[in-house]
Amino acid sequence: VSNAYGTTVSQAATLTVYTNRDYFTELFNPSSNHVNDLSYHILTFTPDGSGGFYRANCDPTNAFPSNPSGIALSLGDDNYVQVNLVSGAQVSLYGYNFTSLFIGRNGYITFGSGDSTMVESFANHFNRPRIAALFDDLDPGSGGTVTWTQLVDRVVVTFQNVPEYGADDQNSFQYELFFNGVLRLTFLAIAAQDGLAGLSRGT
Repeated sequence: VSNAYGTTVSQAATLTVYTNRDYFTELFNPSSNHVNDLSYHILTFTPDGSGGFYRANCDPTNAFPSNPSGIALSLGDDNYVQVNLVSGAQVSLYGYNFTSLFIGRNGYITFGSGDSTMVESFANHFNRPRIAALFDDLDPGSGGTVTWTQLVDRVVVTFQNVPEYGADDQNSFQYELFFNGVLRLTFLAIAAQDGLAGLSRGT
C-alpha cells in the first residue's frame, strides 16, 4: 500500500493462543480440609510442546527410583546450598537450561538464585524458577538427611526422614532432573499435612 507517508508492506502473521494452561502447582491447607495427599506417589513431568509445556502423570510407588545415597548437604536454618553440575551437564525447566541448582532447606530447588523462604504460598512459589516437592518449613538440621548426586543421565536430590520445624515427624521425597528435560518427583511417607508442590517458570 502506497500513500503520502511511504509504502507499507503487509504480511500474514500466525498467532497461537494457548488456553487452559496448567501451572502444575497445588497448595495444601488442612484448615480447609485440603490435606497433603502425595504420600507414595510419583509425579512425572514430560515436555510435550503444549501450552503448559509438560504432560503430567501420577503413579503409585513404595520406593525411591534412584538410590538416595550421595553427597550429604548441611543445611542451616532457612538457607540453601548451590551445587554445580560437571562434564557439561544441564538440567531444564520450561525449556531453560541450567548448569547449577540451589537446594533449599525448606523442600524446594530453585534456579538462577537461591531462596530461604519458609512460608509456602503461591506468591512465594512463583517468584522465581522453582521445583517444589514439599515447600514447607522443614528442619533437616534436627533429623533426616538431604543428599544429591549426579548420574550419567540425571541429577538426584533426596530429602529422607526430614521433619517439619518444631515437629517430631518425618517426610521423604526425591527429585530426579533428567538431562533430556523430564522431571520426576517421588514421595514416600509425607507426614506434613500442609505444604506446596509444583513447578514455577518464575516471573
